[in-house]
Amino acid sequence: MGPVGLVASPRETRTSPLVRPLPPNSNTGSFIMNRTEHLLSCLAEECCEVGQRVSKALRFGLSEVQAGQPLTNADRIVEELGDLWGVALMLADEGVLPPAQLWPTGHQQDAKRAKIEKFMAISREQGVLS
Repeated sequence: MGPVGLVASPRETRTSPLVRPLPPNSNTGSFIMNRTEHLLSCLAEECCEVGQRVSKALRFGLSEVQAGQPLTNADRIVEELGDLWGVALMLADEGVLPPAQLWPTGHQQDAKRAKIEKFMAISREQGVLS
């Protein structure tokens, strides 16, 4: 392992099931992923892209159209959510994620809404939400 506070290189973390030795003469500098790992990486990337687009909407407004783009930030959020959903469905098709559990039940949705409302009330009480 590397020094304390530094992340070990893939070659140093041989105990991880995701890390496999590099083939001889490999110049990639990273481990070789299988299909599931690649899709999981894509899922994480799409999550980040949703977050980035939401951040842009918070900074510039939902109706703003970025220069050189035909869509509003709201439209682009929806587009990124569609990309995220597409990767999640691919993972379900691969048997990695349970397809029946991808979409939250009515109870789960209600519970999440209640939780968000609870914390929004606390934020209002603290004076950080209008």
